[in-house]
Amino acid sequence: MAVKIENEKLFVTINEHGAELASLINKNNGMNYLWSGDSKYWGRKSPVLFPIEGALKDGKMFVDGKEYRMGQHGFARDMDFEVKKLTKESACFELKSNTETQEKYPYDFIFRLMTIWRKSPYFSEGMDSLSLGLVESYFLYALYFWSLT
Repeated sequence: MAVKIENEKLFVTINEHGAELASLINKNNGMNYLWSGDSKYWGRKSPVLFPIEGALKDGKMFVDGKEYRMGQHGFARDMDFEVKKLTKESACFELKSNTETQEKYPYDFIFRLMTIWRKSPYFSEGMDSLSLGLVESYFLYALYFWSLT
């Protein structure tokens, strides 16, 4: 599924899978500012990278002596997010730790991604990650910020 938000100048479509921007279309000329996602070259458009950006050495990390394996750029881009709030001009997506994530990243978390119109024609994405455990957890994320005129 995908959600749509808009302002007077732009339409934005965001997939629930990976909370990834799918399109960013200028209402006046129909131009989509995002890469096409042609799988012949690179099938993604604007992936959310969490809890790591890049790769772990040898694809693994150790926490309290236990080995955890995680692919490049983490797992958020390959998971379904829940839409927590949706308005005409904003969307909030949430991913919570579960048995699947804890096989790769042993921490309890709530990861929220917000896409919000600021001042036309600008919009931004922001994130919030809450650690629910009693231990210190580490993460890195990557997002893309847009300023269109």
